[in-house]
Amino acid sequence: VLLLAMGGIVGALWYARNNQAQNEWNATLAQASEQIAKDELAIAHTILDEVIAPHIADAPEGFAARFEAVRADLAAAELPKNASQEGFEAVAKMYEKAIEEKAELDEAQFARYTRMLVGAKRESEAVAAAEKSGDEGHAQEIATGVGRRKLQASFDAVGEAHDPGAATRAIDGFFKEYEDFRGQPRMRAEDRAWAAALAARVRMDNGHADAATERLLLEIRRAESAASSGDRSEEHTS
Repeated sequence: VLLLAMGGIVGALWYARNNQAQNEWNATLAQASEQIAKDELAIAHTILDEVIAPHIADAPEGFAARFEAVRADLAAAELPKNASQEGFEAVAKMYEKAIEEKAELDEAQFARYTRMLVGAKRESEAVAAAEKSGDEGHAQEIATGVGRRKLQASFDAVGEAHDPGAATRAIDGFFKEYEDFRGQPRMRAEDRAWAAALAARVRMDNGHADAATERLLLEIRRAESAASSGDRSEEHTS
C-alpha cells in the first residue's frame, strides 16, 4: 500500500518537476510537507530527493531556500527521541542554511528550529532567536523548559550523593540552579510552586524542616496571588 501510494504521488508530480510555473513548484513542496506531517517520511524523501532535488537549479527565485527548510523539517522528523547533541546540531545547521538563504520559517518550522538549538545545548541562542522574532511567550517557554530540566537534574544529583563532601557540593549546586530558575524575568505560578517544592524537599532532607516550611508557604502564597490575579505568570521577586 505504501509503495502504491508513493508511486501515485510521484507519478502525479511528474509534470510538476518538469514545469517551472511557480504554483507547480510550490504545490510539490507543499506535498512533501504534508507527507512529513503525516509521518510518511519515505514518501517525503522521494518527493524531495527524486522529484525536486535533481531540478533545483531550474527552480524559481527563492524556492531553494524554502526547499532547504523542508529538508530540515524532514531531518528533524527523523531524529530519534534519544538523539545525540551532534544530531540536533546537524539539523539546526540545516535550518540555519535555509535562513541564510532567506527562507522565512513558518511557526511550526521555527518551533522545530529552536527545539534543535536546545537539543544542541545552544539554549541561549534558542531564547534569543525567539525574542528576536517578537514571540516573548515562546522565548519564556524555552527558558522555562531548559531551567526545569537543569533544576530537576540538580535535584536528582542531591539524592545520588553518597558522601558528605559530594552531598554539600550537590546541595550548593541545586540552590544555584534554583536561584537561576527563580531569577527568570517572568515566572509562572505553577513553575514557582514546583521549584519551591523541590527546594523544600532538599531543605527537609538535610535537617532544615522549619526553613523548608517557611519558604514553601511563602512561595505558595506568591503562586496563589498570581493565580487569583488572573495572570498565570508574575514578575520575579526575591
